This record gives sequence, structure tokens and C-alpha cells, in this order.
Amino acid sequence: MPNHIIKTLFIFLSFFLFCCSKGPVYQGEKAKPCDIHAKPSSFCILEAYGSVTLCSKCHPGDGPFDILSYKEVHARVVPGSPESSVLYRYLTKGGKMHAFGTDHFEKAAYRWIQDGALP
Repeated sequence: MPNHIIKTLFIFLSFFLFCCSKGPVYQGEKAKPCDIHAKPSSFCILEAYGSVTLCSKCHPGDGPFDILSYKEVHARVVPGSPESSVLYRYLTKGGKMHAFGTDHFEKAAYRWIQDGALP
């Protein structure tokens, strides 16, 4: 098989494996179990409802905004006030990121911010 075909297949398979993996894209500690029904909710609710699968492909740890970083995400919210939070406004209808999210993720972000944006 010619080298250019092998290289093309390798690139395609690498891209496919990166884009279609369901696991976390970050390295380090294993993810801790998240109680999505906990009151108040914690930061892990965002991961449970899609921050890893929906957002981290474009907002990974090495980019200008790390969706997996509590510190960076918390800097974009007003605890207790989803409507005043940049993150939530981006996720709602008409927001810059609305087309890339889901209703479940939007509701999870609303709940997390409303509950005080806890770690």
C-alpha cells in the first residue's frame, strides 16, 4: 500500500478516535462520581451533563478557556444569578454557544449557578 494512503488512513483514524471518544479528554485524577441530584449541586453536574463531551473539544485545558477548570468557569458566573452570568447567557437561545449545547446542559448550568456555583 502506498505511503500516502497509509498516512491518510492514520490521520483519519486519529481524528476519528479523538473526536468520537466518550471518555474525558484530560489526564490526571480519575473523575469522581457525581451525585446529579445533590442539593445544592456541585461543579461536577456540568461534566455529568456534557461539559466534557460537548465543550472540551474546543475548550480544553490548553486553550484560552478551560471548561473543565472550576476556577475558570466560576470566573464567568455570578453565583445565585444565572441570568447575570456570561456562561449561562452563552448557553441560552440566541447565545454564542447555544447551537453546541443541549437543553439538559443548559438546565444543569442554570441549576449549578442558581445553587451558588459550588466546587
